[in-house]
Amino acid sequence: MARRTRHGGLAILCRDRRGGAALEFAVVSLPMLTMLLFLVELGYDFFAQVSLDYGVQTAARQLQIGVAQSARTAADFQDKYLCPAVSGLLPCSSIAMNILPVTTDYYTAVSGTMPMNSSGQLDTTSYRYCPGRPNELMLVQAIYTSPSLIAAIIPAMATASADGFVHVTLSSTAFINENFPTTSAAPAGC
Repeated sequence: MARRTRHGGLAILCRDRRGGAALEFAVVSLPMLTMLLFLVELGYDFFAQVSLDYGVQTAARQLQIGVAQSARTAADFQDKYLCPAVSGLLPCSSIAMNILPVTTDYYTAVSGTMPMNSSGQLDTTSYRYCPGRPNELMLVQAIYTSPSLIAAIIPAMATASADGFVHVTLSSTAFINENFPTTSAAPAGC
């Protein structure tokens, strides 16, 4: 006669190890995928920073020597001088530029924070374009915004904007314009 145990089904289930690997994968996969996503975004951020720095330096040099003085608007300057120097993986439509002469001292002219509106969102509408005159101290700033993949998991890793949470890459440079000949009038608002 077969012996019946009270918890026979549970004992068999506890000894069965066939689902152990699936359970371990389920426990480890979420943190591992999160870390992988974070590393991919971090790599893209480094790439975006280097590409934006190179583009800003190249475009600023054109301002410094007087070649880009013919650009009448920030969009014109961006299309002719910045976008060709920035990698194709950074869409130029996501870059905002602020180009202006420094009329006071540099530390007063440069804000230590990102431009935000009253509701705490990134706002670059105050950015303007003024290429300056010969021998003038200039400031060139560019902000590139990209979607943040990791913001869904860690909201502090992104900045609020009108388009949702974005990752912000900032590049800036300051220089003194060379003594180039003035061939065109300054754009309106300079």
